[in-house]
Order: sequence, then C-alpha cells, then structure tokens
Amino acid sequence: MGGIKGGARCLPLVRDHVDRIATVEDEEVARAILLLLGRDKTVAEGAGPAAVVRGRLDLQGKKVCAVVCDGNIDVNVLSRIIERGLVESGRPARLEVLVPDRPGALAEMLAEVARQRDNVVEVHHERAFARGHLGQVVVETRGSEHAQELIAGLAQLGHEAVLVNDGRKSRAGG
Repeated sequence: MGGIKGGARCLPLVRDHVDRIATVEDEEVARAILLLLGRDKTVAEGAGPAAVVRGRLDLQGKKVCAVVCDGNIDVNVLSRIIERGLVESGRPARLEVLVPDRPGALAEMLAEVARQRDNVVEVHHERAFARGHLGQVVVETRGSEHAQELIAGLAQLGHEAVLVNDGRKSRAGG
C-alpha cells in the first residue's frame, strides 16, 4: 500500500459510488454469518447480508445483487458465533432433571434421551445436595421444538425436566 492506509483509498470510492449506508448491530452480523455458514457453507463478512436480511435497505421492487466477500473472520469469534447460534436454536439443550430415587431411574432417563434420537454430550447426577436427585444433561437435539418433546417424554416417565439455556428455564410447552 506504500504507506497509505486502506481507508485513504476506500473513502473516495465510497463518496463517489455509495448512495446509502445502513448500520446493523453486532448480534445481527453474527446471525447473518451463521445464516451464510448454515445455508451456503460460506464463511463471509456478515454486515452486508445482515442489512439485507433485517430489512435495513429499501429493496422492494428492485433488482438486487449482493456482494458477499471477505471471509477474514477470527476462528475464535466464528466458534462463538456458531455456539451461540446453536444454543438459540435449541441445539444443544441443557436440561435439569429431577431423577426419582430408585434403582435404574438415571438409566431410564438416558434411555428416553436415546429413544428420542438425541445425543448425550454431558451428564451430571448429584444425589447429596439436591432436592430429590438432580440430574443435568446436555443433549444435541434437532431444535427447540424437539427439546420440548424430550421434556414431555421425560415427564411421562415421572422425570420433572426443565430446559436451561442462557440462564432461562422453561418446561414442556413453554
């Protein structure tokens, strides 16, 4: 670049060729990156796609060509974007489950997880310090609706289960 910063080259181009600039929030950019990655298997900068997806530009009745570029995203940032997106969509799901105090109850709970074709990522079972016997299980599901189906299936077996994602708790149906 010969000592000239990239902005010194870009600013005149923007002044000459850009009609309007739309702003988006970081979370919208993260969702757009996840959308591109999930649908198109493309790692790209997400601000432009976020502005289009979130309706920040008046494109009604116009022919539009979106330029998707610059996959220069830090691997740690990309990892956090993916993890947050998966949690928002209900995959993975962290459940707190009251496991009855009887032989085989924990195995019964895990069998229901397997029956619903969920994959167990982590299990923690605490007997000494919990009301009843608290189990915590992290499972990979197909999404929020499927996680609710798992909670309902566990309830039918007498296991009170609560979905705990991002500090929020919800029971089956909510």
